[in-house]
Amino acid sequence: VPSGKELLAFLFNDFLLFSTIKSSSTNWQTQLFEQKSTLQLKLYRLPLFLTDIIIANESLNDQLTFSITSKIHEKPLVLKTQQTNVRTLWVRSINNAVEECQAAEKSILADKAMFTITDNKRNLKAAAARLLLVVQEAQDLMPSSTTLERHRSVDPYCEITVCSLTLKTPFIKRTVNPKWNAPMQFLLYNLNEDIIYINIFDNEYFSPNESLGYTSVHLIDILPCPLDTFLTKPSLPFTQKVYLNNGSSVIIKCVVQILTTSN
Repeated sequence: VPSGKELLAFLFNDFLLFSTIKSSSTNWQTQLFEQKSTLQLKLYRLPLFLTDIIIANESLNDQLTFSITSKIHEKPLVLKTQQTNVRTLWVRSINNAVEECQAAEKSILADKAMFTITDNKRNLKAAAARLLLVVQEAQDLMPSSTTLERHRSVDPYCEITVCSLTLKTPFIKRTVNPKWNAPMQFLLYNLNEDIIYINIFDNEYFSPNESLGYTSVHLIDILPCPLDTFLTKPSLPFTQKVYLNNGSSVIIKCVVQILTTSN
């Protein structure tokens, strides 16, 4: 890189990771893959997801230099290898990985689109109502013991599942009182039985996302009035505070729109 730092790069299935060697070591190459290595690495920058990479290009002016152009950075990331063949290998590997990742993403999106089209055609006929839900905020989230021991902050996001559909909010950095104000829509099929599942996680990059609390509530239990009375009223919004299993809480705002069926 232009700063002159020596970096270690790791290419995964969906992101590219850069790190520096935390402590000086002359034989770090041999320690890197040892089972009981004492080598310490430090994250150089946030991972660069392959879906954000446009292309890796070899420099025409320097046989050891190449650049990575991405969607999220204005300037290309310029890197220099120790050998020309290493540069060629990195450029080829990154571009191949980007193509494979993009192809996999297109396939997933195509499958989701096909499922959504066929599922909606079937479900719209059976749906009794539409739930418009806004995840407003969470209060007093409780970090895990591991997070506290490492003196880390939490980056919480919320997942809502209704019937077979799961949607999630963006994650908010470094807070136990996140304010998302994230709108969502779900179809309801039985107002007496439909359940809202709420899960909050701490967003992690290199380990599984840790749970910050969860709960489930029947829709009928959070309505502002009995269901029979509710069905006679217009679709007015109502707000509820829902408590999680660990005492934390989530505030959601809901509107239930009854769907009329035509013969």
